[in-house]
Amino acid sequence: MADFIEEDRVRDGPMDQEILTMVVEALRHQGFPNATHESIFGDPDHRAAAVDLLKDCRPMPVVLSLIDALHSQ
Repeated sequence: MADFIEEDRVRDGPMDQEILTMVVEALRHQGFPNATHESIFGDPDHRAAAVDLLKDCRPMPVVLSLIDALHSQ
C-alpha cells in the first residue's frame, strides 16, 4: 500500500463528499494526477478508476450510493 503524506486539514463535510475527496486524492497518487471531483463524473477513465476504488469499500451504504451516482452519469 502506498504511503501518503499526512494532511494538514481536518475533514468535516457530508460523508459522500468527504469520500469523494479521498478518492480524488488517491487517484492523483495512482496515475491520475489531473483527477478532480468534476473529472470523476465526466471523464470515463477517471470515473472507472473511482468506481474501482469505491468497490473496495462497497459495504458502506454511502459508498454504494456513490457508485450508483457515478454509474448513472
